[in-house]
Amino acid sequence: MTGGWSRWFAVILAINFACGCVGSSQPGGAASETILRGEVIRKEWSKSDESFNAGGSEYYVLKVPESLVPANRRTAKEGVVLLSSAAVSFGRFAELVGKEVECRGEFVDGKKFHPPQDSVEQFPVGGVTEQAGEKMEVIVGAGFAVNAIEPIAKK
Repeated sequence: MTGGWSRWFAVILAINFACGCVGSSQPGGAASETILRGEVIRKEWSKSDESFNAGGSEYYVLKVPESLVPANRRTAKEGVVLLSSAAVSFGRFAELVGKEVECRGEFVDGKKFHPPQDSVEQFPVGGVTEQAGEKMEVIVGAGFAVNAIEPIAKK
């Protein structure tokens, strides 16, 4: 039975591309590079852990179906917070609001927030938040660092 393995490999690869979440195995691509597809949405500052993580001002999110991003990588209600990089500026996200895009990049874990001792700014009390009844440390800077982003042509 020749070609059986390669045929299955092609099927699995096609399924991965169709789902919108693909690990890169291309030469020159980072080992941890991921491809995500979804709609860019702009969000305003709010008193939420999501907004705090994103930097406390307007920010952009890639709206991705819940099943396509692992729960531990979701940094926004709708998907993932988009983070600029040396290759993609914050302003580029604004140009793509409302459009379906393909993003290449890496998930960033962020850092534990340590509240300053003498601060008048607002932040989650004690650096701890409650999500789904479970206490969690507040994280800042987590999201999806975008190395390339392009609109997807509509068919």
